[in-house]
Amino acid sequence: MPGPGGPPEAGAGGSGSADVIAGLSALGARYLQENVADGSVVGVNWSSIVYHVVSARYLREKSNVTVVQLMGSIGGSIAELDGVSVTARLADAWARKRTICTHPCSWPTRSCAKA
Repeated sequence: MPGPGGPPEAGAGGSGSADVIAGLSALGARYLQENVADGSVVGVNWSSIVYHVVSARYLREKSNVTVVQLMGSIGGSIAELDGVSVTARLADAWARKRTICTHPCSWPTRSCAKA
Protein backbone atom coordinates (compact mmCIF):
# COMPACT_ATOMS: atom_id res chain seq x y z
CA MET A 1 0.00 0.00 0.00
CA PRO A 2 1.56 3.31 -1.01
CA GLY A 3 1.81 6.12 1.46
CA PRO A 4 0.15 9.50 1.01
CA GLY A 5 1.22 11.04 -2.26
CA GLY A 6 2.76 7.74 -3.42
CA PRO A 7 2.08 6.12 -6.76
CA PRO A 8 -1.26 4.35 -7.19
CA GLU A 9 -1.27 0.59 -7.02
CA ALA A 10 -1.27 -1.21 -10.37
CA GLY A 11 -4.80 -2.10 -11.38
CA ALA A 12 -6.30 -0.07 -8.55
CA GLY A 13 -8.55 1.77 -11.02
CA GLY A 14 -8.33 4.98 -9.01
CA SER A 15 -7.89 8.48 -10.33
CA GLY A 16 -4.18 7.76 -10.82
CA SER A 17 -5.03 5.16 -13.48
CA ALA A 18 -7.48 7.53 -15.13
CA ASP A 19 -4.82 10.25 -15.21
CA VAL A 20 -2.31 7.89 -16.84
CA ILE A 21 -4.85 6.81 -19.48
CA ALA A 22 -5.82 10.43 -20.17
CA GLY A 23 -2.18 11.49 -20.47
CA LEU A 24 -1.21 8.62 -22.78
CA SER A 25 -4.33 9.16 -24.89
CA ALA A 26 -3.60 12.86 -25.28
CA LEU A 27 0.00 12.09 -26.23
CA GLY A 28 -1.15 9.52 -28.82
CA ALA A 29 -3.69 11.93 -30.30
CA ARG A 30 -1.16 14.74 -30.51
CA TYR A 31 1.30 12.38 -32.23
CA LEU A 32 -1.31 11.40 -34.82
CA GLN A 33 -2.34 15.01 -35.39
CA GLU A 34 1.26 16.09 -35.98
CA ASN A 35 2.42 13.09 -38.04
CA VAL A 36 -0.49 12.05 -40.27
CA ALA A 37 -0.21 14.07 -43.46
CA ASP A 38 -3.15 15.51 -45.34
CA GLY A 39 -4.26 13.06 -48.01
CA SER A 40 -3.30 10.00 -45.93
CA VAL A 41 -5.24 6.79 -45.47
CA VAL A 42 -5.23 5.73 -41.80
CA GLY A 43 -6.09 2.20 -40.71
CA VAL A 44 -7.81 1.85 -37.34
CA ASN A 45 -8.09 -1.18 -35.11
CA TRP A 46 -10.10 -1.20 -31.89
CA SER A 47 -9.16 -1.36 -28.24
CA SER A 48 -9.73 0.65 -25.13
CA ILE A 49 -6.56 2.69 -25.72
CA VAL A 50 -7.39 3.39 -29.38
CA TYR A 51 -10.84 4.52 -28.27
CA HIS A 52 -9.33 6.91 -25.72
CA VAL A 53 -6.80 8.27 -28.26
CA VAL A 54 -9.48 9.08 -30.83
CA SER A 55 -11.72 10.50 -28.10
CA ALA A 56 -9.02 12.85 -26.78
CA ARG A 57 -9.82 16.40 -27.83
CA TYR A 58 -6.49 16.98 -29.64
CA LEU A 59 -7.55 15.90 -33.14
CA ARG A 60 -8.44 18.65 -35.61
CA GLU A 61 -9.76 18.43 -39.15
CA LYS A 62 -7.31 17.40 -41.85
CA SER A 63 -7.68 17.67 -45.62
CA ASN A 64 -8.56 14.55 -47.55
CA VAL A 65 -7.76 11.99 -44.83
CA THR A 66 -9.58 8.66 -45.13
CA VAL A 67 -10.04 6.45 -42.07
CA VAL A 68 -10.38 2.71 -42.68
CA GLN A 69 -11.53 0.13 -40.15
CA LEU A 70 -8.95 -2.69 -40.21
CA MET A 71 -10.70 -5.34 -38.14
CA GLY A 72 -14.16 -6.11 -36.86
CA SER A 73 -15.17 -5.63 -33.29
CA ILE A 74 -16.79 -7.30 -30.33
CA GLY A 75 -18.41 -4.17 -28.95
CA GLY A 76 -21.66 -3.01 -30.40
CA SER A 77 -23.00 -1.52 -27.19
CA ILE A 78 -19.51 -0.95 -25.72
CA ALA A 79 -18.09 1.98 -27.69
CA GLU A 80 -14.43 1.33 -26.87
CA LEU A 81 -14.70 -2.24 -28.20
CA ASP A 82 -16.71 -1.32 -31.29
CA GLY A 83 -14.49 -0.92 -34.36
CA VAL A 84 -17.17 0.96 -36.28
CA SER A 85 -17.59 3.46 -33.43
CA VAL A 86 -13.84 4.00 -33.03
CA THR A 87 -13.41 4.46 -36.81
CA ALA A 88 -16.34 6.89 -36.93
CA ARG A 89 -14.94 8.96 -34.03
CA LEU A 90 -11.59 9.39 -35.76
CA ALA A 91 -13.22 10.15 -39.11
CA ASP A 92 -15.50 12.71 -37.46
CA ALA A 93 -12.51 14.43 -35.86
CA TRP A 94 -10.67 14.60 -39.18
CA ALA A 95 -12.24 14.86 -42.63
CA ARG A 96 -15.35 12.71 -42.21
CA LYS A 97 -14.27 10.20 -44.85
CA ARG A 98 -14.35 6.63 -43.63
CA THR A 99 -14.51 3.09 -44.93
CA ILE A 100 -16.25 0.45 -42.85
CA CYS A 101 -15.64 -3.18 -43.79
CA THR A 102 -18.47 -5.53 -42.94
CA HIS A 103 -16.20 -8.52 -43.72
CA PRO A 104 -12.67 -7.26 -42.98
CA CYS A 105 -11.06 -10.69 -43.47
CA SER A 106 -11.91 -10.52 -47.15
CA TRP A 107 -11.10 -6.83 -47.64
CA PRO A 108 -10.79 -5.24 -50.14
CA THR A 109 -13.99 -6.46 -51.69
CA ARG A 110 -17.37 -5.09 -52.55
CA SER A 111 -18.40 -5.84 -48.95
CA CYS A 112 -16.59 -2.68 -47.88
CA ALA A 113 -18.95 0.25 -47.94
CA LYS A 114 -17.92 3.88 -47.88
CA ALA A 115 -19.86 5.61 -45.15
